[in-house]
Amino acid sequence: MQKGNVEIDFDTDPDGKEVQVKQAFSDLYLPVGVTFKSEREEGSVVAFRYNCKGRSGKNCAGNSSPPYYGNVKIAFHKPGDAKTPATITKFRVYLAVVEKDGTSIEAYDSGDKLIGKLVTRGRIERNEFLAASSETPIAYLRIVANEDIDADFAFDDLVFDKPRVVEKEK
Repeated sequence: MQKGNVEIDFDTDPDGKEVQVKQAFSDLYLPVGVTFKSEREEGSVVAFRYNCKGRSGKNCAGNSSPPYYGNVKIAFHKPGDAKTPATITKFRVYLAVVEKDGTSIEAYDSGDKLIGKLVTRGRIERNEFLAASSETPIAYLRIVANEDIDADFAFDDLVFDKPRVVEKEK
């Protein structure tokens, strides 16, 4: 990826302050154009002290309750303004404690149409690096657990190109 990408290590917030373990951060990274939402009714996305074998090696992210269980939506928007949708064209992320076919990352366009899907391959160490680029702009990602195979996951070191505001149709 090129210089100027957004890099989130879940160790620090956009101001460089340390992210605390179990700190919820759905809007913490709003200034850089991304929000995180648990798809669990009572859940939130929080920081955990676990090494996903990514570059940062300190905190990771996952659902709060029960820890690491449940799907996560990662939505892109104009930096500092969650009400103005934006898109990206490439991303990369580390997933931890995953089994073969147990976790996937789905990419959607601004019309909620599935663009593509990456599925874990089942590495021996159970940590995987997934990355993709798309000619179709990506409005949001979903990290989805296949509960029949592997109901929990953590993620870390999310990197994506700077979000671009979605042009409104005239």
